[in-house]
Amino acid sequence: MLAYTWMDNLVVISTFALSLIILTIPILFWENKAMYKLLLPFTLSFLFALLLFFLPKTPQASAVFLFMNTLPFLFFGLFLIINPDIKISITVLAFITVLSIWLLTSPNYYSLLAAATNYLLIITSVIIVIAFIKYSRTRDFSLFMQVALFMILFIQLSLFVQSQIMITVSVFVVYSLLVLYFRKETYDYLTIRIAEAEQINAQWERSVQQEVNKRIYEIKTEKFQLEESSRIDPLTGALNKAAITNLIHELIRDINNFTIILFDIDNFKNINDNEGHLAGDRILQQVSKLVQHSIRPHDSLGRYGGDEFLIILPNTQLKDALFVAERIHDRLFNSEVKCTVSIGIAVYPADGLTIEELISLADKGLYKSKANGRNTTSYTGRVTL
Repeated sequence: MLAYTWMDNLVVISTFALSLIILTIPILFWENKAMYKLLLPFTLSFLFALLLFFLPKTPQASAVFLFMNTLPFLFFGLFLIINPDIKISITVLAFITVLSIWLLTSPNYYSLLAAATNYLLIITSVIIVIAFIKYSRTRDFSLFMQVALFMILFIQLSLFVQSQIMITVSVFVVYSLLVLYFRKETYDYLTIRIAEAEQINAQWERSVQQEVNKRIYEIKTEKFQLEESSRIDPLTGALNKAAITNLIHELIRDINNFTIILFDIDNFKNINDNEGHLAGDRILQQVSKLVQHSIRPHDSLGRYGGDEFLIILPNTQLKDALFVAERIHDRLFNSEVKCTVSIGIAVYPADGLTIEELISLADKGLYKSKANGRNTTSYTGRVTL
């Protein structure tokens, strides 16, 4: 067994410091429990190096030095080969630690240990060779690990030939390579976790954005529905009085030529009195639907009040309004709607420059139609055909 000398202090310091780094970095950053199995053997390196700080240079220290440079590598190679469960790994290492302490505290076994030194070196070397071959065939092999395994063999050779310089250099190189290997593994692990976190964050942002867009769409839809409900007469589906008069104001402001048709349902009061208000509401709905199908998509129908309706025909002349009015009479006559309408017409700008003037003239035409026997159209303005 190699005698413990002052030069071995360098080996002990290197082993202690570098094994501590190997144990610390992954423990701080890894959640992968399987990788801890490769770290466990270096707890022996750390403990043996720590023990050597307090032992005098005796045969006992030489035995600890031998254990420090063989047992951790022996089990490191075994764990690479058989990949045992982490609980089994911890149990085996705990047993070896207890056994080593027992042997170290029993001087009677020093001679036996000295005789078995070469066998321990050979067994460790064989295990490392097998681990090197198996590890080299894996897909994720690392050059750091391959060189480290090779240098572990060099440590066993150095112990066999009892070269202090070779031991010192090879131990420092092995632990330095292992530090680089575990550092790289830790960096790769953190890179993967960061990428996963960024992916989760991106998915979360997309989900939030989708939810925000969905909510914005719902708000816009609700706003549109509220705006529509504020413009639409709930019974007939036509524009309400405020909405239809606002459209006329806009057309006047933009100086567009247009005509308006004002009509009401003949004898509507008798329908309500004789058949009931539900029947009257049904007539209003049927007339509104029929008229909406009798005008162009960009024309507008509004309920002006009670049974009175107002139609706006943009970019039209008197003859166009008379044509639409006649179409409404014909379709009512040929429909199942049991009513007729009286109609009055006004033309902008010939019959007035304000909404009041236009509606007033159309209203005069409507009452003239009533006086002429209802179910007809009248125009009392300035335009001539």
